[in-house]
Amino acid sequence: MHRRIEELSAGRGEPPSPPPTFEEVVSRYVDPPSEPDRELAELVGRCMWDIFSDNHEVVTSDGRCVDLGSFRGSGAFIADWLNREQDANRYDYMDFYMGTIWIGNRADLTPVYEMVFRRLKLRDCDWIYHFPRLDLVDLRPLHESLKPPTPEWEGYDPSRSLEEQRESEEHEREISEMRARLDEGYREAVEKAREGPPPDTVAAYRNVHGVFPQGWPPELPET
Repeated sequence: MHRRIEELSAGRGEPPSPPPTFEEVVSRYVDPPSEPDRELAELVGRCMWDIFSDNHEVVTSDGRCVDLGSFRGSGAFIADWLNREQDANRYDYMDFYMGTIWIGNRADLTPVYEMVFRRLKLRDCDWIYHFPRLDLVDLRPLHESLKPPTPEWEGYDPSRSLEEQRESEEHEREISEMRARLDEGYREAVEKAREGPPPDTVAAYRNVHGVFPQGWPPELPET
């Protein structure tokens, strides 16, 4: 971080300062006070995002989906709920956006997921797992549809029309190649996942329900 800041400051002609040593950092470090209630609330909130968001589905006994919104919307929902519970304005969507992605490797979070699944089970709610997948959205058709309509003959230029056709064909080729790479990457990720242990969320669901959730193991895409 120090080197990156120095790189940004180099344009102002200021001489670089030496980075802090490990001993200097240790001498200035102050361990923050323990706040178990706040830490627990944040941990449960992030685990809730992993279950209710991340493309997974929580469904009621009559098949309705308990939808908290988009990735960002789910984070905002959890933040708003905790702010109301604690009568404070401490959190926003960024505190829970992407769930436990930054802290998941610090400890085994399976017990927290199990607690959530037990409570969902008491309310006759179920969970559907979705293996993560990247997709490509081509916004060009939307862009074209937003252009004001004009007669085909107005401003027609044969050379420009031919160039636009070539650009369109090149664009389609690039989109097709990129989608093929994404599909291949998805297939490789699914194969790897099927060979290894299930994610902590899936393992927690199995511990509570005795079976794997719908969606696990992920199916290999058709070739």
